[in-house]
Amino acid sequence: MAFKFFLFIAFICTAACSTLDENIQFTPKPASDDSATVYLYRPSSMSNAAYSPELLVNDEYKLSIKNGQYSSMTLPPGKTIFEIEPNKNYAGITEISLILSAGKSYYIRTDTSLKLDASATYEPYQRVFNLIVVDEALAVSQIEKCCLTNEKTSTQQGPIHEVEKSSDEGFSVDKTLNPFSH
Repeated sequence: MAFKFFLFIAFICTAACSTLDENIQFTPKPASDDSATVYLYRPSSMSNAAYSPELLVNDEYKLSIKNGQYSSMTLPPGKTIFEIEPNKNYAGITEISLILSAGKSYYIRTDTSLKLDASATYEPYQRVFNLIVVDEALAVSQIEKCCLTNEKTSTQQGPIHEVEKSSDEGFSVDKTLNPFSH
């Protein structure tokens, strides 16, 4: 009986792991002649995994930087400032400036970690986010290994699935009763 149970568990684990091996080929889209394409990605990491800081481009909100995902932006050429939530007390390189050229692609990786904070404040650590410009070959390789797209109109098959509610069946707050309300 123990052998059958072990065999069943091994089968389930093998089936679960086989879905993780599906490698989706990341192919950057060519930049148009009149704009630049910027890819921003954040490799999956346990530190700060639940935090998705906001990215501002030239002081305008663009997106949330999510753990294990990438995004692409089409931006006009010229000096562009990328900044992670300036009103938060994040440590690290939270602002970079690039001079974007039309027809080119740029890659920015967001690294994250926790830094011990020995000051007299109430927080024992500080959240660190670093924006790092990465060359294309390294970035493409890293995005393939780590990231899913967070764009709703992805040309890739499978990384993000939107679930549509097809009926009123299922869980609803309206259908639950609070046992203490009466």
